[in-house]
Amino acid sequence: MTLAAPPIDAQLLAGVLSEIAETASETLELQDVFDRVATSVRRIIPFDNMGVVRLVDDARAVSTEHRPVPGPVCAERFR
Repeated sequence: MTLAAPPIDAQLLAGVLSEIAETASETLELQDVFDRVATSVRRIIPFDNMGVVRLVDDARAVSTEHRPVPGPVCAERFR
């Protein structure tokens, strides 16, 4: 069985990236933007869980966040 991702519309991708940039520029508090970013990303990438790791000096993880995100489950998108 091979899973193939559907093609991503360039205009949709640009819109989602713009939303994420706007959301991220509003605050540096990960907790405040996590769900909003997840909602934006889900418009182009189906997922059930999302994780974020912030790096300092390109090597040291200073904080992580990983949790289920409300919304449609990945499996539902590929049926």
